[in-house]
Amino acid sequence: MKTIFLQCRCKTRPPRACKPRRSDLEKIEQYAAAPEAQANNVKKLRERPDHRLRVGDLRIVFSETIVFSETKDTITIHDIGPCGGIYD
Repeated sequence: MKTIFLQCRCKTRPPRACKPRRSDLEKIEQYAAAPEAQANNVKKLRERPDHRLRVGDLRIVFSETIVFSETKDTITIHDIGPCGGIYD
């Protein structure tokens, strides 16, 4: 299982708007447990080292640190927001 961190870089929204909902956390936990289960909803972003996870109308921008030891893999959530302005 991967460790999940929340590190919000919200520029246009207050920090509490970046707080993930329960459904957002469930999706990211599903991805952490079995990435192939969310393969249709995760894409690598162009010109950035981050990925995005689609959850309805919201997008979760995250990065993944993979270490050869299974116990140290991490997912860091950078931003959560609507699909239009999340990539700025």
